[in-house]
Amino acid sequence: MYKLLIVDDELLVQIGVKSMLNWEKEAIEVIGMAPNGMQAFEIIQRERPELIITDIKMPVMDGIELIKKCHQELDYEPQFILLTSHEDFSLAKAAVNLDVTEYLIKLELSEEVLKDAIDLAKKRWHKKNVRLGEEQLPSSHNQGKIKELLRNLIEEVPMLVDAKQELAIMAPDLVMGKLAILSFYIQLEDEETLEIKEKERCYEYTINVTHEIIRKEYSAQTIVFKRGYFCVIISTEAKQVSDLQQVVERIITSSLQYFGVQLKVGISELDLGIDRIREGWEQANKVLEANRLGKTILFYSELDESEYEKNSYTSRFIFKVESYIKENIYNRLTLNEVALALNISPNYLSVIFKRKHPCGFSNYVSKVKIKKAKQLLAQGDMKIYEVSDLLNYTNAYYFSKVFKKVTGLTPKEYILTLR
Repeated sequence: MYKLLIVDDELLVQIGVKSMLNWEKEAIEVIGMAPNGMQAFEIIQRERPELIITDIKMPVMDGIELIKKCHQELDYEPQFILLTSHEDFSLAKAAVNLDVTEYLIKLELSEEVLKDAIDLAKKRWHKKNVRLGEEQLPSSHNQGKIKELLRNLIEEVPMLVDAKQELAIMAPDLVMGKLAILSFYIQLEDEETLEIKEKERCYEYTINVTHEIIRKEYSAQTIVFKRGYFCVIISTEAKQVSDLQQVVERIITSSLQYFGVQLKVGISELDLGIDRIREGWEQANKVLEANRLGKTILFYSELDESEYEKNSYTSRFIFKVESYIKENIYNRLTLNEVALALNISPNYLSVIFKRKHPCGFSNYVSKVKIKKAKQLLAQGDMKIYEVSDLLNYTNAYYFSKVFKKVTGLTPKEYILTLR
């Protein structure tokens, strides 16, 4: 198993490279990411990666200086892949005497190009070292085993082995120290319009950036559950609540800034033992459910049980309304008619619905209908008035008026943007 370190001062590039290949399939463990050569060298000394992908221009210490320092001070020779921009390419080529495996231009980087460079780097490493020592194999295997044992404890899966005893050997900090569980929900904007591959990429990028930011501050294990949900188990020894709050806020900001993803987070008690890991997971999920309509970050200690019950009911109620609207998109959907169908008062529906959708019931319906209208118009086989009729608008003129209010374009203008 090979170890890989990614070095670049742009977080988006770090995550992009990390998410570009199935590293496990390539027999590679990504052991970390660093924003400059100085931090990278500290990781290299500690982790001894065989493969290093590094940018050429970075603050503190650039890629060329990092390679020189490694050649001068390390007792082994990792293989370097150098990332460059077009304007830096001549500078990179000037470093050919540093024995770099490959030079990759960032804007031309693809899965195929990266895989070819990685394959070449592995061959060069293998050739120089004849064969990899067996002692390198346990690292990645252990990581997978640790995640499996933690998942089994959380889900209370019957096991032949003593999970706690196994974890005490492979991850003593988790067994001996205090733990907290962070439960995350990834909320994608315009989820219905995204292709499956785009959704999966957003999920993967978000999980990667979350894990990398947390592991810089805490010993952590990330476990992915159903689509959009994952948790991170951290060792909380010598860490304050305020520290964790700042770390999670950085994750939320980065996810929104780089990927347009909204994250909700529920955090368990901060002093759990390994015996209470299932309880901690339930706490984090309980907080997350209560949090879906409220604050971005919520700790279990802040949870008001009566408020939780109220929010839990509210969340289910609003989901029921949203589902009804989607299922009846081609019908008239006034506040009174939907309230009658759901056997509630129009006023109650309006007030509760605004808790999640401040725009109000009518505007929400318009947005959902116009989103469907855009999909129908994009297919190219329906006229504007036909789409208007299908979505149960009074006439094409009123439909066009609503369409422009929601999108900023008339239906005709929108159709022109598709050509």
